[in-house]
Amino acid sequence: MESVLVAVVGVVGTLFGSGLTGFLSQRQARSEAIRHLAVQERQTAAAALSSAAAAILDYRSIELSRLHRVWEKRADGKDISFGDDELSTKVREARRKAWQAVFQFRTISDNASLHERLESLLEELTSLKEASSLEQAVRQSREARSELAGLLDGFRSARSGGMRGD
Repeated sequence: MESVLVAVVGVVGTLFGSGLTGFLSQRQARSEAIRHLAVQERQTAAAALSSAAAAILDYRSIELSRLHRVWEKRADGKDISFGDDELSTKVREARRKAWQAVFQFRTISDNASLHERLESLLEELTSLKEASSLEQAVRQSREARSELAGLLDGFRSARSGGMRGD
């Protein structure tokens, strides 16, 4: 009888040990999957933000080119509005791409403050044509570029801080 009891205890112990091992393995696998998903989400958000920043900078560059041309023509005495120049189509296309990239980032990231700042930047760039002088427009454009660089630095710092905490 004693040997049967020892055998039953041994079998129960083995079953319990294998069950516990299986449970802990599943738990670790779930934890690793969640961690991997979080890393993928951060990488996707970083790529989307990078695309948005590139589109915004492209829009800024084309808008500045248009501003220079319009202000030069105005200095030469020509009466020209911002919708009449040859770069207007390129500006509209660049602005559309920038907004598209910002909204794509918005669908991926839940950082409302960053969304608002990106949208505000685009609005600032769109309002450059309302500047009273070319110098003021260039100054505002540089401020917008600096703000965008600050946004990217802040995102990168937050992202790397989050990765260290994993």
